[in-house]
Amino acid sequence: MRVLLLLLPVAALCVYAPLRSIQVLSLKNGRIATTSYTMAEDPWQHPRLRRLRQREGLDGVVAPGQTQFEKIVLLRQWARRQWEAGPVPFYYPAWDALEILDLARRHQNRAFCAQYAVLFLQTCRSMGLHARYLDLGHFIASVWSDEYNRWVVMDPTNDLHYERKGEPKGDLELIRAAR
Repeated sequence: MRVLLLLLPVAALCVYAPLRSIQVLSLKNGRIATTSYTMAEDPWQHPRLRRLRQREGLDGVVAPGQTQFEKIVLLRQWARRQWEAGPVPFYYPAWDALEILDLARRHQNRAFCAQYAVLFLQTCRSMGLHARYLDLGHFIASVWSDEYNRWVVMDPTNDLHYERKGEPKGDLELIRAAR
């Protein structure tokens, strides 16, 4: 009788548990692209990033932001205001925010989306934010948001990000939405 009383709850659990669980009936995954390249980001205390932060007064740029995401948006807006894009004159600079800014300011270099993305990415890195460069046919950046617990896409060329129901979207979400 004791054994029966002990087995009764186990039997009930075995019957009840599958009713409340999710069962996968079919699963189709695409091929996951991987790279053999080792990925690493520059440390935010790199001398060039520290110089960028100090020279451009980036602490003051983000000071009005109350949240991490607001600070990211302020950095994106700042990056967009640094020059006007245009076809000429144009010299393709190194992937260095300070050089990009110097060419734009001193020589009216009319850089395009790649330089806006590099500038924005490096300003984020100088502030200790994780950021990565993305080429989706248009050069943009993705920044890790602790608030949203995801990478969020930022387009500094057009000074915008993408949202759905008030939440910023990441690169994979945008790719899936475009399909």
